[in-house]
Amino acid sequence: MNGFLNLIKPAGMTSHDAVVWFRKLSGERKTGHLGTLDPMATGVLPLALGSSRKLTEYLIEKDKEYEAEFTFGITTDTGDVTGEVVSRKDCSGLTKDRVLGMLPLLTGEITQVPPMYSAVKVSGRKLYELARRGETVQPKPRKVMVYEFSLVKWREGVSPRATFHLRVGKGTYVRALAQSLGELAGTGATVSRLQRTRAGPFRIQDGYSPEKILQLKRSGKLDEALLPPTKCLPEFPAFPVGPDVIQAVKNGAPLEASLIPGAVRNVLSSSGHPGLFFLMDRNGEVVALMRLEDDRIRYEKVLITS
Repeated sequence: MNGFLNLIKPAGMTSHDAVVWFRKLSGERKTGHLGTLDPMATGVLPLALGSSRKLTEYLIEKDKEYEAEFTFGITTDTGDVTGEVVSRKDCSGLTKDRVLGMLPLLTGEITQVPPMYSAVKVSGRKLYELARRGETVQPKPRKVMVYEFSLVKWREGVSPRATFHLRVGKGTYVRALAQSLGELAGTGATVSRLQRTRAGPFRIQDGYSPEKILQLKRSGKLDEALLPPTKCLPEFPAFPVGPDVIQAVKNGAPLEASLIPGAVRNVLSSSGHPGLFFLMDRNGEVVALMRLEDDRIRYEKVLITS
């Protein structure tokens, strides 16, 4: 199998469990995910299959969208409702307008400290592994991008609940945003619900639940759920090449820039374009990802396996 699968992860399943489940179901051992989604969270968890895993780095850089519910007045050791409660506070005086006034402070490029319960590595060890052993370390702050942080719904009460729409860049932790917003409010806050609605080109309305994937597998139609690399990375132009070029790619031989069609070359030379393009066989299967640089074709990723 080769391509990408837009899995809609249910609550309670870890991202690793999702990969293991699909490997067993499909028999495709070369399966990985495109960015960890918390166990309590639901939504888009794209899977990369076969040689398409080599393209993960280009997709994992793309922005993501979430619908998140924060509960004010409660803090936990994990930053969400699965953790142990650290503090409680009566927040009946917290208003919607006050929260709205704080959102611009957490929008744009901000400095964020990853939560202790996260997959960020310190000295080669994941933070959540250290946290479970009772070891405390101070993760280094890092710059992240929050493109949009808007309030969708507000529920008043002793522990007010707010639903937000978020569009964020790579490496942004929603649980850390909840913590920061709670600190600004002086109340504390935790994530009580989280759903990833988009990860790059993968949208929740186009995804497949585990139940649907199982149905497709049983009916022999699992391939229908797979998306080719060219669909997921449309900014990289693609064009077919003949058997001679494909054999040259398999051998790692130099390729002449003259084989690139004029229309494709115009795209590659446009301002801001990274110069990346796909070579395809006559059946539409991706052979390799290449780069045009200084009027020379350089190998980026070879996907063809035989």
